[in-house]
Amino acid sequence: RILVEELGLSGIDDIAGFDDSLGATTVNGYRYFNMGSANHAEAWQVLSPVRNNSSGVISINRMIHKQFRSKMIEFALERNRRIPKPMGQEQVVYGDKVINLRNHTHRYVYPKEGAEKYIANGEIGIAVGQFKTKKMTKAPWLLKIEFSSQQGYQYDFSAGDFGDESEPKLELAYALTVHKAQGSEFDLLILVLPNPCRLLSREMLYTALTRQRNRIIILHQGNRGDLKKYSADMYAETALRLTNLFKAPMPVEIAGRFLEDRLINRTRRGELVRSKSEIIVADG
Repeated sequence: RILVEELGLSGIDDIAGFDDSLGATTVNGYRYFNMGSANHAEAWQVLSPVRNNSSGVISINRMIHKQFRSKMIEFALERNRRIPKPMGQEQVVYGDKVINLRNHTHRYVYPKEGAEKYIANGEIGIAVGQFKTKKMTKAPWLLKIEFSSQQGYQYDFSAGDFGDESEPKLELAYALTVHKAQGSEFDLLILVLPNPCRLLSREMLYTALTRQRNRIIILHQGNRGDLKKYSADMYAETALRLTNLFKAPMPVEIAGRFLEDRLINRTRRGELVRSKSEIIVADG
C-alpha cells in the first residue's frame, strides 16, 4: 500500500507505473529500460536494519519482485524470448534494480572508451539489456547493468556471475540493509523498523534517517515512542566498545548491557543521561 501511494501507482497491479519509477519507457506496448534508466535507481529505496526474517530485505525484495516483476520473468522464459533468462536464485531479469556485492574489476563494458572497468561494492543500477533486436541471431544471454554512479556505461553479466558455486556478484536492491546503504542517498526513503531489533543502535538509526534527500516514511512495529530510547547512551555502539589503547576497559552493567564507563554519562545515583550538562543538573 505504501509503495502504491508514494510511487503514484493506480493500484497494486500497476506494473507499468512501477516500471516507470525505475526509468522505463513504453513504445508500441513494450516497456524498455534504455541507457539513462540508472538515473532513477536512487529515486526511491526501502531500508531495513536486518537481512533475514519477515521484516528483512530478503523477504521484502522477494515480495516486491513477485508482485511487480512476475510478468517480466514470464516474458524472459518464453520460447522466443527477447530478453535474457532470469539469473540466479533471485531470478534477476531485465529492468530489475540491483546492487553490486563486492569490489572487482570488470572489463566487459560498453562503451570501453572512458569506462572505469571497475565496480565498487554497494553500487546500485538497473538492468538495461539485453533486449533482442533484428540484428541479433540468437536469444539474449547477457544482463547489462547501468549503474547510477557510472551512467552511460553498461556492464555485462552472465549466468556464471550468479552461479551456485560462488557468491553472486549482484542481488536485488529494491530493499537494502542500512549497512549497505551507507554512502548513498535517495529521493524517497521507506524505513522498516521491526520491534524488537537487536541490531538497531543510535548510530544505525542516524545513518538510516540521513539516507533521504526529500522524504522519509518510517514503518515501525509497536509504539513510536519506543524509538526515543535510542537517544540514550546505552543504545550507542560506541558505548558498547570495551577497548582502550591506553587504559584497561571499565565495563559497568546497566539494564543488562555492559558499557564502557568512560564512554557514558552517569549521575551519582547511577542514572544514565545524555550529556555532562544533565549530570551537573542532576547532581547539583
